[in-house]
Amino acid sequence: MSIINKKIGYLVKRNYDFKVKVRDLLQELEYLYFELNIIKQTIQAIQHNDLSCFDSSVGDWKCQTRTTMIIDIINNHESLHQELSEELLKIEKLLFTNRTLFQEVQQLSHVQLQNLTIQLQEKSLIAYLTERVDYHTPDHLIFLSLCYLTTIQNNQLSLCTKHNISTNKMKAIINSSKVILCHLSIQYEQAIAKKHSTIHEQSLLQQVETKEIQHMTALLPSFKSIFKKMILTQQPLIIRQTFFCNCGKVQSIQNNFYAVKNNNFQETNLPNTKDQAITTIEAYQFSGSLEQLQDLLLIPHTAQGIPKEYYQPCQCLHPTPKNSIQSIDEAIMAFFAQHPQFTNHQPIDFARFGLLDSDLKKEYDHLLTLPGFSRHDMSIFQIIHMYPSTVADVVAETNRINDSMKRQNICSTVQPSITIRPQIT
Repeated sequence: MSIINKKIGYLVKRNYDFKVKVRDLLQELEYLYFELNIIKQTIQAIQHNDLSCFDSSVGDWKCQTRTTMIIDIINNHESLHQELSEELLKIEKLLFTNRTLFQEVQQLSHVQLQNLTIQLQEKSLIAYLTERVDYHTPDHLIFLSLCYLTTIQNNQLSLCTKHNISTNKMKAIINSSKVILCHLSIQYEQAIAKKHSTIHEQSLLQQVETKEIQHMTALLPSFKSIFKKMILTQQPLIIRQTFFCNCGKVQSIQNNFYAVKNNNFQETNLPNTKDQAITTIEAYQFSGSLEQLQDLLLIPHTAQGIPKEYYQPCQCLHPTPKNSIQSIDEAIMAFFAQHPQFTNHQPIDFARFGLLDSDLKKEYDHLLTLPGFSRHDMSIFQIIHMYPSTVADVVAETNRINDSMKRQNICSTVQPSITIRPQIT
């Protein structure tokens, strides 16, 4: 993982020269304190199985890639919780050391500060700190803490920083973290492709497009690798699909659990163990485009999907008939083919890699012809988001949404006993 520094300091870019001063030391201690707190909260979130803290939509459009990366870490480290407990003890000690050193420096006399400045310039600031608060961060903990940092809310970030890092600096830190996550996602996809994909799919993953801070490979070939890995490693998935009527309101929300059988995903009953980390797909069905559904509900097109607070129960006497999914494998692949492949809307460059007549190109062209799997036609299956979760959390969230809609339905059918004149505002 050459793109990042494995020691503490990977979240904040440093640029210190030999003219470093004591105030630079104090600033560095504040950065380290912030980073240690992020790692600490990351560990605690994993220990509590709170996977919502690692929702992988932030950074670029590769939510499906970081979802499977997170699940791989949780599933492939048998001693993960023991390891994290040990890391947490180290973090707590380092936090104490950091604050103690910070207070000691603040209390130095003028002469002592001058001597410290000379020492810092002779040894370098990093060498000085390495002797006191050195910590080697495991690769997977670096990745998880970066995901955590780009997911948590601003009010939680301010608690981590104790308001000692400026807003502009925090934005730069988060943007830098997103760039690192993009690169780590690409590295993961290319590594998975070498194990599970064809040479043609591996070739297409060499095309990396950028837009602002985002760096990404094409969606279809990258997810084909991930999908094959999920099948070979028997990783299940759960789909929460919301069925919208033509009126714009919700007919029903269904949770469908898919396990690997005979080398493909087949729907089955929910497992008895519901706290296992699992790939979660949130999808819609509506006989129109996402923009048309948003217009019905008076939601701006800039919104990501349909916010849950806009869900209302359908009361039509003849709601829109539901369309069934014949093959979940094909439905998922059709979505990834019909979705824009890059954030800058560039096409897959089949010609560059000599793949214009390949079976992969023919598969891609076929998937493009299938109706009902795109943002412009959601009549069968449109993926809105993929994220790591547990079956228990998905079921609980679905129940919460259904209960909310039931209350709306009750309120809409109860007639008031008196007439309330609306106030003019």
